[in-house]
Amino acid sequence: MFMTRMNKFSGNNEQMLGSRSSSVIVVAKSSNESLIGFPIDPPTRFPTESPMDSASSSKTSTRSTAKRSLEDKSDEASSCTICLDKLTSAGLHKPVCLKCGHIFGEHCLKRWILTENENGTSRCPICNAKAILKDLRVLYAENVVTVDHTAEITAVERKLKEATHAKHLMEMEAERWRSNAETLDTEAKRLKRLLYDGHTEPAACQRTFTVCKNQSCGVMAYNKNNRMLVMSQQSDTTTLDSYVIRKMDVKLMKLSKEYICVHKKQIRDMVFHPLHDNLLASVGLDSQINLTDLNINTVVSSMSVPEPLWSCCWAGDNTHVLVVGSQTGSVYYIDRRCMKIFNSEQIQKLGCVSLNILPPSSSRSFKNGGFLKARMDHLSVLEEIVDNDYYTYKETELPLTGLWSSTSYDCQSNLVLTSARPYGPFHTDRHIVSKFADFNEKGPVLSQVVTFYGRAKSTQIYRSCLVPSSGGYNDDPLVCCYDEGSGTIDVFNINKKKNVHGFKVNDNILDLCPLPDITIQGRRTVAGLSKNTLIEIMNKVPPSVCRLIARASHVLISLSISLCGTVLYLTLVLNTSKKNSQI
Repeated sequence: MFMTRMNKFSGNNEQMLGSRSSSVIVVAKSSNESLIGFPIDPPTRFPTESPMDSASSSKTSTRSTAKRSLEDKSDEASSCTICLDKLTSAGLHKPVCLKCGHIFGEHCLKRWILTENENGTSRCPICNAKAILKDLRVLYAENVVTVDHTAEITAVERKLKEATHAKHLMEMEAERWRSNAETLDTEAKRLKRLLYDGHTEPAACQRTFTVCKNQSCGVMAYNKNNRMLVMSQQSDTTTLDSYVIRKMDVKLMKLSKEYICVHKKQIRDMVFHPLHDNLLASVGLDSQINLTDLNINTVVSSMSVPEPLWSCCWAGDNTHVLVVGSQTGSVYYIDRRCMKIFNSEQIQKLGCVSLNILPPSSSRSFKNGGFLKARMDHLSVLEEIVDNDYYTYKETELPLTGLWSSTSYDCQSNLVLTSARPYGPFHTDRHIVSKFADFNEKGPVLSQVVTFYGRAKSTQIYRSCLVPSSGGYNDDPLVCCYDEGSGTIDVFNINKKKNVHGFKVNDNILDLCPLPDITIQGRRTVAGLSKNTLIEIMNKVPPSVCRLIARASHVLISLSISLCGTVLYLTLVLNTSKKNSQI
C-alpha cells in the first residue's frame, strides 16, 4: 500500500493540505489505477507507477520469454529439422546430434552428410558448421514420440493375404476351364471319329426288352412317382386266353415276369390314379372297367357297360371320378368308391379315341379343371359346374377340326397336342400344338402355336406324345410321333417350329410315352411300344439304323430298335446347331 499526499490546486494559488483529515489515502493495485480520481492530469515528473510494479512486470516478461524459448527448443528436439517428422526412440529415425549440438534423425543426417560430401565439405543443416559421420552421437532422451506402424503393417498384410487368395481362386478357375476344354476336345474328336468310321459304339444304344412273342402289344402307362411303366399284351400261354399287364421298373430297367390278367379282349387304354400310385384303371373291348392294385397284382374293382370301351382318364377336379369313352362316342362317369355309373352321355357317333385329365388351375381359362375329350370327329373340354347338382360338367367345343387319333396335355407348359389322320382337305398327318388361354383373356379359349405335318399314309391309330422341357439350357419341349408313310419316328421342336430329327424303325410304333424323370447321361427319355414279331435283340445297332450326328453335337440320339412287342427307348439332346443330323 502506498500513501500519497494530495495537493489541491485552485487557480494560481497553491495550498498544501497538511492536516490529517484533509489527506486522501488511495489503495491501488497498479500504477494506472492510482491516478483514478484526479480532477486534472498529474504534473510533470509525477510518478505514475511504483518501482516494485516495474520490477514485477519485468520479471514476468523475462519468465514468459524463457518459457517460449524452452518450448520451441523442446519442439525442435522432438522432430527432425531435415524431414520435419517426429523422432523415434529406436530404428532409423532415432535422435542423433553433431558437435554443434543440433539434433536430427539418424537416417536423414547420414544422407545429408553423404550428399554434401559428394559436393564438397559437409556442414550442419542449421548452423553450417563442419560435420562428418564420426561426429554423430546417438541421444537417449525420455521425451521422444514413438511412431506406431502396426496399423499400416496389418493393412498391408491383409491386402497381401487377399491378393494371394484371389490368385489361388483364379488358378483353380483356370485349371477347371482347362479341364473342361480338354474334355470337350476329346468329345469332339470322338464324334469326328464316329462320323468317319461309319459306326457307333454299343453304349450309345439303349437296351431292348421283349414283352411278348405274339402280335398283341397295344398301349402303355407311366407313373412318375414310383417310376413304373406298364404295358398291355395278350398272354403268351395257351391256357390263359386273356389280355394281361406287364410291369417294368424303369429306374432299374428291369421287366417283371409277372402277368396280371385283367381283360378278356384287347386293352385299349390304361391310366394311373393321380394320388394312389398302385391303383391302375384299364378299359378294353370286352366292355369291362377294371381297377387293379399293382401291389398285390389283383383286380380289386370291376364293372361293365353295354358297349366296347376305347379310352379312360380321371377327372381333374375330383379324383374319385373315372371317365371312360366308348367305341360309339359315349362317355360314362363312374364313382370309384362304389363302382357305379352316376352319369352318362350315350350317343351313336365316332369313337372316343382319347381322354386327358385337366387339373384345376387359377390361371387357365378352364380353372375348375375337368378333362379333355377327343372323338374322332370332335374335340372339346368338359369343365365341372359348381352348383347343387352331383358332378355336372359343361362341355366347350374347341375350334379345331380333324380326324383325331390321339391327344396329349402338359400342365407344366399348358400345351395341348392333337394328332389327326389324313382326311378330306388334309392329305397328310397333322400334329397341332395349341395352348389354353389364360383366365379372363379375351379371344378363343384355345390358340394354335404350331402345326407339324407328316406323310399321307396312316392305316392305324397311333398315339403321339409331348415331351416336356426339363428346364435345362436349350431344353425345349418336343413332339414325338410315328410316321407310317416314311417308317420313322419324327422329333419336332416346338420353340424352333421345325423337325429336328427323324430316324428309321423296322416296325410300326403304336404308342409313345415320355419318361420325364428318367435321364440317361443327361438326356431325356421316351418309351415306344411296337406290335410286330420279335426277331432278335440287338446288342449293337447297325450304322444304317443308329448313327450319331454329323460334324457337330447338335443332335445326339440314342436309339434301340423295337421289334415284336419290344419297348423302344429314345434319348434326345438338342443343342444350338442348325444342321440336320443324318441317320
